[in-house]
Amino acid sequence: MEEKINIPDLKLSQLFRKGIFWDVDIDLLDVKRDAYFIIPRVLNRFMFHEVFLENLERIYPRDLICYYALNSGEIRGNEKIEFLAKRYGLRQQDFLNYIPPEMM
Repeated sequence: MEEKINIPDLKLSQLFRKGIFWDVDIDLLDVKRDAYFIIPRVLNRFMFHEVFLENLERIYPRDLICYYALNSGEIRGNEKIEFLAKRYGLRQQDFLNYIPPEMM
């Protein structure tokens, strides 16, 4: 995908809680090189604080965010998946870890 990635003026630790990236030094991540890691991590751990999604959207194009939303095995929990599906105009059934209600 060749969408434009915006390099933030702020450090990533100023845009996202360090708890989202508990196992790495967030400020050593490169927004281009590490998009495969940053996007799914924020989508999975945003804790329903929309400001983290807004910050993610300031950096990455919507198409790239949607790609990782649908293709990441990290995103779990129907409530979170339903929220992300609604926000990005996706079908919840297309997420890897969505569990249909009849299967619960």
